[in-house]
Amino acid sequence: MGLDQWAIAHKTVNILGHPTQVVREIACWRKHNRLQGWAESVYKQQGGTEEFNFVPIDLTLEDIITLEHSVKCGNLPETEGFFFGQDSYSDMNHYFEFVYERDKQFCQSAKQLIRDGWQIFYNSWW
Repeated sequence: MGLDQWAIAHKTVNILGHPTQVVREIACWRKHNRLQGWAESVYKQQGGTEEFNFVPIDLTLEDIITLEHSVKCGNLPETEGFFFGQDSYSDMNHYFEFVYERDKQFCQSAKQLIRDGWQIFYNSWW
């Protein structure tokens, strides 16, 4: 039990004259509560009003650039939840050794995929 998060890339391509949806997972996280807080703020900015649990959000290039800046500056929002585990920044050595690099790689990949015509979706389940 706990917070599981993932990002997928989605694109419709033409295969033998038929539109075909291509989906690929590009990142996954476990109990990265600060990322969840950031994503929930995007969800609310997009007009979301329901509980933010298993609700996919479409991330724009601007969203990813904002996330990348927050990651690099170390200012993702502190976020609490029963299933979210300890604060993502509570052990900075662990964060910078594992999570920080994954966050940066996700941002780089997502930006390139968007430029290549893919849609990026974030989802979570707790």
